[in-house]
Amino acid sequence: MQERKTRRSRRVLAPLACLIALGALFAPGAASAQFMPYQIVHLSEPYQPLPLPDGGPVQNLTFFNGSTTLGHYDPLLPANFTVRFFDQVYGAGEMSVGTEGYVTFGPIGTANITSNEHYARNGTPQLMDNPSVPNQLIALWWDNNSCESNRVKVQTLGLEPARIHVIETHCRHTTPTTGAIRDYEVQLWLFEGSSTMKVHYGKLPNGWNPSSPASTGMTSPKDPSSGAVVGYDFLDCGNA
Repeated sequence: MQERKTRRSRRVLAPLACLIALGALFAPGAASAQFMPYQIVHLSEPYQPLPLPDGGPVQNLTFFNGSTTLGHYDPLLPANFTVRFFDQVYGAGEMSVGTEGYVTFGPIGTANITSNEHYARNGTPQLMDNPSVPNQLIALWWDNNSCESNRVKVQTLGLEPARIHVIETHCRHTTPTTGAIRDYEVQLWLFEGSSTMKVHYGKLPNGWNPSSPASTGMTSPKDPSSGAVVGYDFLDCGNA
């Protein structure tokens, strides 16, 4: 049985934003024979857009416009920077981000483009335990989004081998189409050589709730024997 622990922070008067901290639980006899379970902790912290202090230069990502590569960017990670995701190690050239509000992990190739397996360009969100492609992903705000130029940025903090790579998306949710502020902003913090991550939400569309059409959470790679995936839903940031 998968283990998930949550913790809510105290209410304070300063304006705060939702932060979700993720880390693998290295516990014997853990839930899945394939993957160690994750602990998900719900916090509140002020949201600060890029650039962050004491970091390197901010890079604005440019998305490819070809018919088979629309809406992804690769490579996403700095040179010699690796992260662990569901017990697997990924590096430069093995992570993709797109305009649709999620990132994927895995090898990039022509077959992956046509199957959507490792390209973050699918605008139809799905449940996190759905084994249909794409898998091995983190859904920050997965929906049919609109993302203008210079709205997806990255910045690296610190020095090797303890760097933090921050991916920021400040885009527009397409639902509802009228009568609401539809912009959202979110950062994904990746810690070098670690399975620890942070998903930090700033502005959210008006009326966000757990039944929102957008998906937020993460999905493991497929189990090679059963074809099943392990899915985690992120917590309700509207009630943080």
